[in-house]
Amino acid sequence: MQHYFAMLARYHLWATEKILDQIATISEEDYRQDRGLFFDSIHGTLNHMLVAELHWYARFTESEPLTLALNAEVEHDRPALDGALRTNVAHERGAMAGLYLWPGGTTVRHTVDVPQAFG
Repeated sequence: MQHYFAMLARYHLWATEKILDQIATISEEDYRQDRGLFFDSIHGTLNHMLVAELHWYARFTESEPLTLALNAEVEHDRPALDGALRTNVAHERGAMAGLYLWPGGTTVRHTVDVPQAFG
C-alpha cells in the first residue's frame, strides 16, 4: 500500500508542475482576468489549490486544522504563489508517502524513501 501512496504523491507533484509550467506562459492580463470560473480567475484557482494543499498537509501531518476559506487569497504575488504551490506540493508528497492505511481504515505513520517525481 505504501507504494500506492508514493505513486499518488509523485503523480500529484508531476501534474502540479506541468500545470504551473503551462500557466507561466500566460500573460498577466489573461492570468488575472475573471473567466467566470468558480474562483474567478486562473490566479484565484491557483490560490484555491494552495489553500487545499495547506489543508491536506495539515491533515497528513496531524497538525491543527486550518481555518482558511477555500476562496482565500493566500498569495497575491504571481511568482510567490507559483513557488508556494511547488514547495507545498513537495512537502505534502513527503507527508503523504509516510502514510499507510491498514484495512479497516486505521492510518499508521511510517518513514519511506520516495522515488523522484515522474519525468
